[in-house]
Amino acid sequence: IDEDALYDAVKSGKVIGAALDVYCSEPYKGRLLELDNIYLTPHLGASTKEAQKRIGKELVSILQAELKG
Repeated sequence: IDEDALYDAVKSGKVIGAALDVYCSEPYKGRLLELDNIYLTPHLGASTKEAQKRIGKELVSILQAELKG
């Protein structure tokens, strides 16, 4: 994402807000932190019940394949 463009769009009101879960560098220290209508989360996208269930199934498949040789 072009952080400068997002900042300008949110600051001007062209974009009402945004939520980001992944960043170019971490911990994030950019100027998007200045805006109240920008939400920054620490990679929580995979923390849903659905995502955890899918990851569990993938891990079981990988382990089964490894055990079969």
